[in-house]
Amino acid sequence: MAGFYPVCAPPLTRRQLFTGALGAGLAAVWTAEGAAPRETAPGVRRFIERYAMRPEDPWALVHAIRGLGLGYRLNGESLEAYVLRTCVRVQEVRQRRYLYIPAAIEVHTNMFLKTFLEAGVPASEPFAADGRVYHLHDLGAGAQALFRFDPRTVDRDDLAWSLIAFAELRAPAWENAYGERIELQAVVRCGLQALQEATQGLKPYAAAGLPLPEKLPIHGLTCGGTHLCYSLVVAAKHGFLQAAGRELLRDQLQLLTYRLRADPDLIDRYYREIAAAPGVELFRAGAKLKVLGHALECLGTPRRMGSGSRVRWRKHSSRRRCRRCGVFWPIS
Repeated sequence: MAGFYPVCAPPLTRRQLFTGALGAGLAAVWTAEGAAPRETAPGVRRFIERYAMRPEDPWALVHAIRGLGLGYRLNGESLEAYVLRTCVRVQEVRQRRYLYIPAAIEVHTNMFLKTFLEAGVPASEPFAADGRVYHLHDLGAGAQALFRFDPRTVDRDDLAWSLIAFAELRAPAWENAYGERIELQAVVRCGLQALQEATQGLKPYAAAGLPLPEKLPIHGLTCGGTHLCYSLVVAAKHGFLQAAGRELLRDQLQLLTYRLRADPDLIDRYYREIAAAPGVELFRAGAKLKVLGHALECLGTPRRMGSGSRVRWRKHSSRRRCRRCGVFWPIS
């Protein structure tokens, strides 16, 4: 049964998922000595520790790092070191070798890299690949070298994770392995245009405060386009979104606050129509978790930036404006 949103996970069947979940933590020994403190509810932390610490599923391990931070170890090895050692491959282009992680493993291009960068994995983190010792910064260099960008043909639904990684690498421009010059601001503009086009149909309903009548183009993007929205938040955070683009992103965040109510309502109606399908409640809950979780990630990022960071906020009616990137962020 097709879900409400495109799948944002490895191609596992429900039976494989539950079998793995029930046996999680039994095949490997993991510890949390020295784990970085995170404001994660104890119940959520236990859930992640039970179901995501799966050495046979590096995609789940990377999400555990995203949720819990650094400091966890698997059979004495850090989670990030284990994932890098077992997942990184080498690709040759024009007689030069570059590191990458296959899409069959990470699902979205550069998803593992962007997660490591956001989690604060050191650029000097060592790992072995193809008989040599590399470091995380080598994987970053490989991602830049292998990235190709043509706004007419690029897969916009796969753009978000690379955009986050490159924004975190603070690289405004570079030449890839094919001799093509990449301008990060051009990639950001493409992502913003894709988000605008996908949400155009939402605007009349948001302005009138009406429920959505049906699925719209934004719901055809992975996790309802929330990854793409978050990637633009990260780009703005690091100064890769110009003033006009920041105003457009502000509008998108306002639409996202509308979706906090509109999407769950639409999801309920969608799954109510196929209530007899097997496992429908699981899919319904998953769809809601995706949109609400990722939307709160988008809206909550500036709040975290404003606590104990260099970013200062100026009150502006019912919003706050980041003096670093210029974006007005909703308070509630």
